[in-house]
Amino acid sequence: MDLKAFFLVFITIFLAEIGDKTNIAALLFSTHKEINRITILGAATLAFVAATMVSIAVGTFLCNVIPRKIVNYISGVFFILIGIVMILTTIK
Repeated sequence: MDLKAFFLVFITIFLAEIGDKTNIAALLFSTHKEINRITILGAATLAFVAATMVSIAVGTFLCNVIPRKIVNYISGVFFILIGIVMILTTIK
């Protein structure tokens, strides 16, 4: 296993996920006393794993169909557009 790549992916995704809708949903579910915390952890983890598997499958497919350099450019433009939309909706 490439530990440098592992920690790069871990830290990037961890920082991106902190405070997102998933964390807020888990926080809200954990306020329900009738729901076991292990159940919340298991369900949230399984949901994240499933979503990540879909992302990896789509990314693998795209890199087999479209050159990686173009995928990187499209991803960069997509993230820039998301940032612009977030800034503009926050200003209003």
